[in-house]
Amino acid sequence: MKDNGFILPFVVLCLVIGMIIFYLIPKDSITPNDKTQKTARLIPRYLNTESWSVTDDKTFCVLNIADCTSPSSKIKFSTADSWSSIYMFYRNNMKDYDWQTKSTVITSVPTTIIFTNGSNCQAVLKESTGLFDKQQENLKDYLFSITCR
Repeated sequence: MKDNGFILPFVVLCLVIGMIIFYLIPKDSITPNDKTQKTARLIPRYLNTESWSVTDDKTFCVLNIADCTSPSSKIKFSTADSWSSIYMFYRNNMKDYDWQTKSTVITSVPTTIIFTNGSNCQAVLKESTGLFDKQQENLKDYLFSITCR
């Protein structure tokens, strides 16, 4: 006769593992450092935006060991303007906010632009092409990822 007692212990084990994960993930998730959060809020807003939101990512970091990397702050905005307009606006205006870039247009506009500043921060701007991003008609989403060390 076969023992059918495998299902109940398996379900209990899955519940225990699920509860441990449910407890550990929020407890051991780290948010961007203060410098990153403050820097993200100082990025100049694009003039022709329909929406502008700043969010702070979280990173799961077991026991908060030293080599956990600090997550980034994200700025997502929507506009009807093209990527080339966004690129030129930020390439020309970020220097007024002490950001530098080595990005240049040779034959076509690059798909991302990376800025750095003297405070050891980096801001990466690109068109947001997330699979689950809902784009309104005639609007495109753009994304800044800001990280400071």
